Amino acid sequence: MFQKFQQLDTSHDREYEGTGLGLALTQQLLELHGGWIEVESTVGVGSVFTAWVPAQLLPAAPLAFVSAGNTQGQIVLIAHQEETAKIICDLLTTAGYQVIWIMDGLSAVAQVQLLQPQLVILEMQLSGADGTEVILQLRRTPLAKPLKILSLSPPDGCTHPCHPLTVGADDYMSYPFQPQELFHKIVALLALVNP
Repeated sequence: MFQKFQQLDTSHDREYEGTGLGLALTQQLLELHGGWIEVESTVGVGSVFTAWVPAQLLPAAPLAFVSAGNTQGQIVLIAHQEETAKIICDLLTTAGYQVIWIMDGLSAVAQVQLLQPQLVILEMQLSGADGTEVILQLRRTPLAKPLKILSLSPPDGCTHPCHPLTVGADDYMSYPFQPQELFHKIVALLALVNP
């Protein structure tokens, strides 16, 4: 029943319907998440399918990590590194924030002006754009709401005059960062926007 089914008879008036790929794909997805699927079937009555998915636990964190979610406004993440972006998006959406991820540094300023977020998290090393220039453009762009900028710098950091704080970022972190530390910086910056 959970095997991929292939219908050999392709005529429009075939006698038997195919079960397709639905159950096979469901089983594969559940197993990828450490779960499983069960079926109980009674002839002439029907079948009951039960999917078991284990709870995904977050790493140990202070209570504030879970309860500090703020669904007002949104956060824009400007990052081209997919692995970093996924970690940040997962962290913030789990905490209840709305996150919009922009990969293209060239269109980021126009998108921020359109979206009017409360916070921008910006990788300083972007593809197609320089993080320093993006910060300078954001600071020159008229926005309806106050905007906080948190920059993410490479491990070697930046030296004056390209240091993120000298060009308009409100705070910065260097790679590799601890998710909890990043979260606390975000909460602190948003508290300044929404006292």
